[in-house]
Amino acid sequence: MECPSQMLENWSWDLEALRLMSGHYLTGEPIPEDLAEKLMASRLANVAHLNLRLVSRSLFDLELHSRPEADTRKVFREIQESLLGYSPEEGTNSAASFGHLMGGYDAHYCAYLWSEVYSMDMFDTRFKKEGILNPKTGMDYREKILCPGGSLDGEVMLRNFLGREPSTEAFFISKGLSTAGPAS
Repeated sequence: MECPSQMLENWSWDLEALRLMSGHYLTGEPIPEDLAEKLMASRLANVAHLNLRLVSRSLFDLELHSRPEADTRKVFREIQESLLGYSPEEGTNSAASFGHLMGGYDAHYCAYLWSEVYSMDMFDTRFKKEGILNPKTGMDYREKILCPGGSLDGEVMLRNFLGREPSTEAFFISKGLSTAGPAS
């Protein structure tokens, strides 16, 4: 559902791509090396909190869609306290501002996280290994992921593009959770 948009983000976190698409807005000078490295390192800032927030919202979404009679404030508070370790602000109803509950993502908010997992796998497996600007890889992505759109099952498209079953390894590496080596 979100793989193409998540996939696009990978180029902005790739040092080679950053150098190609960045420069001072007046002089065109390339980004200084130390600044580029700091920017790349910032990818891990608050990564645990951001991912736990996605997981907590996903659990909340699933909980409400499996128990429509549930007290939304109570369920939201319990999940947030359990996963994030702090309570929502007193007197607020955070669930009311969670627009993804209705309107297309009903019980599928977890698609964001899975899309990130799959996009990292595609980027690391094909683009990083074959070249981020490799025309054949780009055409394969277009033909095997973008063109079929919703006409094929997502898992089938992933296998067609990757040439194997999808893996979570690149995702974990990108979050600093693996020692297998750097990811995109």
